[in-house]
Amino acid sequence: MEKLSLREIAAQLGCPQPPEGEITRVITDSREAGPGTLFAALPGERVDGHDFINRALAAGAEAAVAEHDGDYTPAEKVLRVKSSLRALLEISALYRAKMPAQVIGITGSVGKTTTKEMVAAVMASSFRIIKTEGNQNNEIGAPKTLMSITPETEVAVVEMGMSHLGEIARLVRAARPSAGIITMIGVSHLENLGTRENILKAKMEICQGLPDGAPLVLNADNDLLPAAQVPSRLRAVWFGIEAEDADVRATDITAGANGTAFRIVDREYGSFAASIPTVGLHTVYDALAAYAAATRMGLDAA
Repeated sequence: MEKLSLREIAAQLGCPQPPEGEITRVITDSREAGPGTLFAALPGERVDGHDFINRALAAGAEAAVAEHDGDYTPAEKVLRVKSSLRALLEISALYRAKMPAQVIGITGSVGKTTTKEMVAAVMASSFRIIKTEGNQNNEIGAPKTLMSITPETEVAVVEMGMSHLGEIARLVRAARPSAGIITMIGVSHLENLGTRENILKAKMEICQGLPDGAPLVLNADNDLLPAAQVPSRLRAVWFGIEAEDADVRATDITAGANGTAFRIVDREYGSFAASIPTVGLHTVYDALAAYAAATRMGLDAA
């Protein structure tokens, strides 16, 4: 992470001006506190980060972010906010705005992590990249990924999860992606969202953060996605196996001991033999999504 001043962070969060200081790392674990760190105290079901603010400051943290009052020492080093979680996202938005990297945002009910790995592998052939580590795709993990971008990063591949309406919208406002992928609409988080149509609505929030002309890669074989209202200002790119009108299709799929071979049929760039070291149709879909995103961002199709 490149340096951010405490004063510009405070301005972003709408807090009174704190003492001078520079931040080179934002942490949520007080055990990682030290010079140059900003400790974001997050309340949890079992552990409340506010209980560790004094420990973090004593260990050398430049400041802490808190959403409720306490006996903090020194008090002037605590930035008081309404939500520490939202503050973490706001800080990542401030930081990301300073970085010239392109971001590819990936969401969907299933397949996000494998698709993210395939996108990263493809983009790494031509660009200096970073990617979401593991499946840290929520409002804590995504900001950490954004704040790991450096001036040398050319592409950041960011996985975006959600459990409620509005979460993807907040993530993409911070990430400012150049391209988006929706893997499919399933039943994950149905208990929170009520219907699959609401899940679709939540995933489509990714459109809110995409600039005009940006590619949005979508699964044409999913039962709900083809009915989605993709804004006309975006470039919809459909991938699939069954859907004959998809922009990018896989045909002649053959699974073997070393993986899966198939043919990519691309309406724009032609037909290519392809193989992946995995088995299962779901990984073919993931590969198609990665191919579609990479080619529409300018990589040579072959």
